[in-house]
Amino acid sequence: MLWYVPVATVLYMPDDSRKEGFSIENIVFSVTVGFTPAYTVLKTGTIWLSVGLHRGGDVINRVLYGFSGQGIWKLTG
Repeated sequence: MLWYVPVATVLYMPDDSRKEGFSIENIVFSVTVGFTPAYTVLKTGTIWLSVGLHRGGDVINRVLYGFSGQGIWKLTG
């Protein structure tokens, strides 16, 4: 089952890069975001922690950027 983490990470990277564009920073981000849920599935044996982390990330993303991209909090002046 050790093959699962790198395969899941590599499969996730192009999808994320397609949405956000190709750059070194985005590749590092995509590897992190792809690796984390795959690793939690491997370590826990279930998908639920991975689902919770994904949902938590979605909630934070909506708080920061909103559904329209405007966000609730203004981080810049």
